[in-house]
Amino acid sequence: MSSTIHLFEVAHTPCRMKMATTAYDGMTVSYLRYTVFVEEQGVPMDIEWDGSDQTATSFIMFLDHVPIGTLRYLRLNETTLKVGRIAILKPYRGLGYGKALMQWFDTYALSLFKSVTLTMHAQRHVENFYRQCGYTAIGKPFMEAGIEHIEMKKDLR
Repeated sequence: MSSTIHLFEVAHTPCRMKMATTAYDGMTVSYLRYTVFVEEQGVPMDIEWDGSDQTATSFIMFLDHVPIGTLRYLRLNETTLKVGRIAILKPYRGLGYGKALMQWFDTYALSLFKSVTLTMHAQRHVENFYRQCGYTAIGKPFMEAGIEHIEMKKDLR
């Protein structure tokens, strides 16, 4: 029996996205998140793996078959998705892959919903990056996993 692996193209890049659907994919997502959040940022493992992965949908970004980034989303209700655990490995940052990941996700979300609101808890040190991706800050900064965050949202139509 053969299976087809569907890779989504990421516009204007050589990257591809894959929905995490296998145990191996899950290990790849875990590696990416462990590297960025636990090793680099010092997030405790019990906070990084918060139990939401069982109901979340995760994606892996590949560059020439090498996993370089990930993100996940949770469906909060019929019109709202919470985007999170967005990570690009350090050697690939500043090269436009993060922006391409976010733009790809906007397109993907609109392929599922006619209109949708995306929310996130963004780390404050990358707040301007998310503003450039069309997100707006809501409320006041707060601490999460020992890192200052701000809630942000974006409406897609």
